[in-house]
Amino acid sequence: MSWILTANDLSGVPAPLLSRCTIYEIPPPTPEQLPAIIQSLVSEFAVEFGLRPEFFRLDLGDVEALVGTYEQHRSVGV
Repeated sequence: MSWILTANDLSGVPAPLLSRCTIYEIPPPTPEQLPAIIQSLVSEFAVEFGLRPEFFRLDLGDVEALVGTYEQHRSVGV
């Protein structure tokens, strides 16, 4: 059996549990990576809601606004 645990902050994870885990730190996306991530999320939402992707897109200004506020919110959720 394998377990995958995720945490944004390890300070609250008990030491006995941490000692049994291999820790992989994944850095946050760079500003250059964010537009592709945002467009991918939008495409996934379109599929989830049964919309044709060409009718469910963000324009360049929307993407730039999300990228511009990423550091403040640490999220690109649309």
